[in-house]
Amino acid sequence: INDNGILAIFDPMTFKVKFIGEEIYQEVILEKEIPFEMEKAAYSAMNEDFLYIITSHIALDITEDSGNVTLYRINISDLSVKKKIIEYNTPTLLNLSGGYIYISGVRFEELKPIGRTLKLNLNLDE
Repeated sequence: INDNGILAIFDPMTFKVKFIGEEIYQEVILEKEIPFEMEKAAYSAMNEDFLYIITSHIALDITEDSGNVTLYRINISDLSVKKKIIEYNTPTLLNLSGGYIYISGVRFEELKPIGRTLKLNLNLDE
């Protein structure tokens, strides 16, 4: 819930986002034809203008070396979506603070987990 009383709900199985408020009910689908997977990680944070979601797409084996995580920025007023691929196997944190987005995740390199944290501006730029 943001300071304007808008509730955002993200379903990691369908990648559907719902915005519910006193005078608002809107839906947007972030991706289509996402495979059914039980082991997805997703985190969200919202301010007055945008909802940010970071989520994995599929359960990756630790030997796989591919970007599996996407950071989405959804404009609450017009439902436009901006996305950024993140080179993690799985996300572990998303936080909004002081005009920045902090995201953390794990990537496996030579079968060893390597943690990484990024600081992005609210436009998803490093």
